[in-house]
Amino acid sequence: MSDVIYLRGQGGAVFEFTPPLHREIQKQFNSRQLTRVNADGSEYEGRPGDFMPDPEGDDEGDEGDEGDGDAPAPRRGRGSKAAS
Repeated sequence: MSDVIYLRGQGGAVFEFTPPLHREIQKQFNSRQLTRVNADGSEYEGRPGDFMPDPEGDDEGDEGDEGDGDAPAPRRGRGSKAAS
């Protein structure tokens, strides 16, 4: 894997990115709004998505899934008291 990739936008400008891509940039790449190219803008010869671990972003740990499952239970509404 390379440290830097180049993507051409719909207007023809070439942008330099360091993977992993931001979620919005990844969406544009997946929908082919951005095309992988060489630094000079010429056609990229390799697999366009070879810098991505998983093109769908479905690797371990879903978004919003934080912690390891051992977090304390959330507190219930007001008025609940622990037995003394």
